[in-house]
Amino acid sequence: MLGSPTEHAPARTRLRAVADWLRQCRQSLNAERYDAGEMGRVSNDLGLSRRDLRTLARHRPDAADELGQLLEVLRIDAKALRTRDPATLRDMQRICIMCRQKTRCRRDVVTGAALERYRDYCPNVFSLDAMLQAVPERC
Repeated sequence: MLGSPTEHAPARTRLRAVADWLRQCRQSLNAERYDAGEMGRVSNDLGLSRRDLRTLARHRPDAADELGQLLEVLRIDAKALRTRDPATLRDMQRICIMCRQKTRCRRDVVTGAALERYRDYCPNVFSLDAMLQAVPERC
């Protein structure tokens, strides 16, 4: 049986570890033969549904890069957020990974329009706005 991807995985790479673990499962087992107990434990550890866990595993390891870029544009310190509230950052990464507005987000970051437009489409808008209201402390 494969080891749990959450064992000793730093917060920053936890989602990548989960994706790698699921890919290993997929390679070694048929989709119908997943160890349901182990899948349940991993999804429970991460606070995700099994469906979300499978969805995350289908994405590339860099699928949440847009969040990091947007945090930078908004001048929110991702390192401080990772230290102070890793669960929120992981949740925001999960939401970003599953977002369908990535092309728009990347374009707005590149063109400098993200600061004015992210509220129109970003599914993390409530978390981001809450962090921005925490000024001058800013994550």
